[in-house]
Amino acid sequence: MNEQQMRYFQKLAERQNLSRAAQELVISPPALSAVIRRLEEELDCRLFDRNGRGIVLNQNGQLLLRRVNEALSALDTAREEIALARQKAETSLTVGLTSPLICHDALQAFVKQYPHIHLTHRLLRVEQLSSPTLKHEVDFIIASKDEVPDRDWAGKLIDTRAHLMLVVYPSHPFAKRDSIQLKEAAQERFIAISREYCFRRFMDKVFEMAGFSPNIILECDFALRQALLDEEYGILLTTSAIRESFSDSAVFVPITEPNIHYPRYIYQSRKVPQTKAVGLFGEFMTHFYTNRSESEEAVFPGPKM
Repeated sequence: MNEQQMRYFQKLAERQNLSRAAQELVISPPALSAVIRRLEEELDCRLFDRNGRGIVLNQNGQLLLRRVNEALSALDTAREEIALARQKAETSLTVGLTSPLICHDALQAFVKQYPHIHLTHRLLRVEQLSSPTLKHEVDFIIASKDEVPDRDWAGKLIDTRAHLMLVVYPSHPFAKRDSIQLKEAAQERFIAISREYCFRRFMDKVFEMAGFSPNIILECDFALRQALLDEEYGILLTTSAIRESFSDSAVFVPITEPNIHYPRYIYQSRKVPQTKAVGLFGEFMTHFYTNRSESEEAVFPGPKM
């Protein structure tokens, strides 16, 4: 029994009039009669009884009608759900970030330009980046190089502005410095990101390059660092990319040594099909950072070669 047979049978069972049912189905009465006859032969029973010139659904037909109604209702529901899921996939995307403080300006600009696209972002921790199911949970990952170990992700450099910075409170002796070598802060009290976050790995690498083990007095998440800095609990190591996430009271001191950057890449799965929303986001992010880099070079031109 196929779907056409079920829908023809359902219509005839509802109308119990061959001509009227055929008219609503936009077929001829003989064609409808042939479909019902083949269905009865397949089930080896009669579904309608003759009543003068009309037809009446019999007991077998009533039993079949209940099941046909259930099957067609379930099929229609499934089609609606599939259509909604396809529509949602075309107009929504999820971006995984290794820090909640990065790309705010880019994400806000994207939402403003494409208000019909539903954008969700997730904060990803170290262990999540190696999950084999991650490519089915997020469409993009924005992270530093080598933070995404899975080869199924293709990375593209989008932002090279992230320079090392020391963040101190206004009364700290370093607050008046134009720049600093990190080794000068070897005796300072540091507030560090918890080890579950990717930036902690980078931070540990930087301190190793500076030649000392920092005095970490507290490990916390990204949000708590500002409050602890305001209380003059300690100082921070971060990058210029998240400068706008701190209050105006925070003093950022550029670190000249070690001379290392924390560039950001946008990673996209090599195996998951690309939707319209995914394509728009990938193009937008590339153009956004390219245009901003060109604008910054115009304002702050580099040395001529």
